[in-house]
Amino acid sequence: MLQTIQKAGEVLALFDREHAEWGVREVAAKLKVAKSSAHDLMSSLAKLGFLNKTEDSRYRLGWRLVTLSETLLATTELRKEAHPVLEDLAAQYQETIQLAVLDDTQAVYVDKLEGRQAVRVELTSLGARLYAHCSALGKVLLAYQDEDEVKRIIQTAGLPRFTDNTIINEEELLQNLAKIRKQGFAYDLEEILPTFVVWLHLFTNIRET
Repeated sequence: MLQTIQKAGEVLALFDREHAEWGVREVAAKLKVAKSSAHDLMSSLAKLGFLNKTEDSRYRLGWRLVTLSETLLATTELRKEAHPVLEDLAAQYQETIQLAVLDDTQAVYVDKLEGRQAVRVELTSLGARLYAHCSALGKVLLAYQDEDEVKRIIQTAGLPRFTDNTIINEEELLQNLAKIRKQGFAYDLEEILPTFVVWLHLFTNIRET
């Protein structure tokens, strides 16, 4: 039973913005299980509403996950307590304000208020999961973890490079986190997105308005 639950979780974890649909054969190959096992798992998840089967026999995430997501966000004390603070910050600075938590090895964005500025980056949309070492918010979350926990996260998730400025060295990251604790804030210098991508979003938003 535990193995089945674990495999079902692995199936759901395959779905993201870049991989919104999966076929049974693809899932079987990705998870290295028999095609029949993948079929049974995905059919069961579809019956429970966690997946939807398309007309061409592929699968997408099911609407029941939306209900669970809304329930989670509505009953999360951190989000309820922090939201008024986010509103005050957004009103004061007119910038996008975000709230995230560290979930195992990644930063998960649980609340977001859009600013009135033209630049909008969808990378940090509600529910997005990002590596913590390459964003200002993620590095703040890491900075106040025990060093042993930070090293565990690095060992588990690695330090993948996204731009030329991404910190990919453990010692450099640890020094950066110590600096964050000392100064009380963090920032990233094109560590997850290069400037030209941000300007592309800016240009697109201006043309749409």
